[in-house]
Amino acid sequence: ASLLLSPRDHHIVATLGVSAEGVPQFAMVDSNGKPRVMLRLEEKDGPVFSMSDENGKPRVLLSLGENDAPMFVMCDENGKPRVRLNVNEDGDTLLGFFDGGGECRAVLGTAEDGSSRIRFIDENGDVVFEAP
Repeated sequence: ASLLLSPRDHHIVATLGVSAEGVPQFAMVDSNGKPRVMLRLEEKDGPVFSMSDENGKPRVLLSLGENDAPMFVMCDENGKPRVRLNVNEDGDTLLGFFDGGGECRAVLGTAEDGSSRIRFIDENGDVVFEAP
């Protein structure tokens, strides 16, 4: 079920409804009827705010993940994550950089106790540099 919002004599500008999977969501659509901004409440993952490009690919995601840990993700034109900033359930702050296939290649992190680390990962998933 959905509620469609539309100014008089214009296209739909927003929808409020429940997906086929039972997920409540609010979407704002562009002049071509494509969702560009969406807010959903995933049963397992919690709230997710996303912005998509004109082709419908997600480009920016803001969410609360496991144990309500915040996460910000920027994606490329294919919808693959390229940069992720998050605070994990241990209180560590992590900044990850991903390749075109969505694989993490570098991580910069600061632990809750103030210690920092950096890690570089090759195409096989092996750590090639880590400090400290």
